[in-house]
Amino acid sequence: MPSYTYKAFDGRGAIVQGRAEASSKADMMAQARRQNLRIISAEETAASGSLWNRDFKFGGRPKQKHVVDFVRELATLTDAGLTIDRALRLAEQHAPRALRPHLTAVIEAVIAGSSFSQALSRHRDVFSHDVIEVIGAGEKTRAFPTVLRNLAASLERRNAIRQRLVSAMVYPIMLVLMSLGAITVVLTVLVPALTPLFDDPALQPPPLIRFVSAVNTTFAQFWPILLGGTVLVGIGLVALFRQTVVRGWLARRLLRAPLFGPIMIGVEAGRLCRVLGTLVSADVSLPAAIAAARTIPKNPVFREAVEEAGRRMVEGARLSQSLHLLQPYMPVILNLIATGEQVNRVGEILLHAADMQESESQNRIERLMSLLVPLLTAGMGLMIGGLVFSVMSAILSVNDLATAR
Repeated sequence: MPSYTYKAFDGRGAIVQGRAEASSKADMMAQARRQNLRIISAEETAASGSLWNRDFKFGGRPKQKHVVDFVRELATLTDAGLTIDRALRLAEQHAPRALRPHLTAVIEAVIAGSSFSQALSRHRDVFSHDVIEVIGAGEKTRAFPTVLRNLAASLERRNAIRQRLVSAMVYPIMLVLMSLGAITVVLTVLVPALTPLFDDPALQPPPLIRFVSAVNTTFAQFWPILLGGTVLVGIGLVALFRQTVVRGWLARRLLRAPLFGPIMIGVEAGRLCRVLGTLVSADVSLPAAIAAARTIPKNPVFREAVEEAGRRMVEGARLSQSLHLLQPYMPVILNLIATGEQVNRVGEILLHAADMQESESQNRIERLMSLLVPLLTAGMGLMIGGLVFSVMSAILSVNDLATAR
């Protein structure tokens, strides 16, 4: 039976930690309620006998999971009526070692008079832009615990998608690395060892050996020029891509690219709708929600569209009209938003659109990974097979010539 560790409020309002066995997380929560415990956070405990599942802590940068647990715990504490400084102190006591120093600094800043979001903004290496902006907009409302709870759910969902993507990429990356290692050994060890066998003018070296010999000769003679040219080209490309016009052009091309374009659109649209829906559902005004979401998009096209939407909403335009620059990329979502505006359910519609986009993006990523693995396997197999065939042909040609003599 699975085992769960939890943190909860007891009947006196104190925080307690414990472990319980239950058939599911919902069953464990029900057991806690029967014991008059109010769960703050709970997670399944990995088997202690498995070395790979143990959580070794060496400090360093906090994990995204630590931030999610902190935001969820803070939502529960503030929902119970605690002030933000008291809630932060309680959360600090049970925070992981890597996160604790950052929370200590945040508490000191809040006590000194800074707002919670201002204190978090000094630790952007731990708390992302969307976390800071959403908290900054949410702390101005009466539904701050709801904002925190929705934010924690959003971060947890995003972290789960990221973990699935990382897990799916392990095998392709290992396949590419092993294939590149095999190709490197063939080109740098085996082929140069065979080159002296073709010094005889009567022997015509195979194309592979001629190519490798030409590359080695060129690099040996002109390596300063090649190295300098590579550095200059790299510097030129970096300077080029720092230009706003170039970045915008490239971003638009990437959004229209097959396979990868829909994934990028889905991720950006899902993140934007999630933030806007979380804030609007907590009674944050649409102009304030747009202002908080202006730094959320990573893609320049989406960022420009959100900034334009902020300007148009100040002039009195609706949200669906303000986001007109995104019409080519997410027309269905804009139609949903327009419908939500007609029935006064914009927040609910935005959260529904976020769920839809995140689910579609996850499905697209999984389909892409399922397509990528066999293509990589076939491509690397053909490449290595071609190299081995060329080397074996060279060896056999030398053997045939020796037999003929």
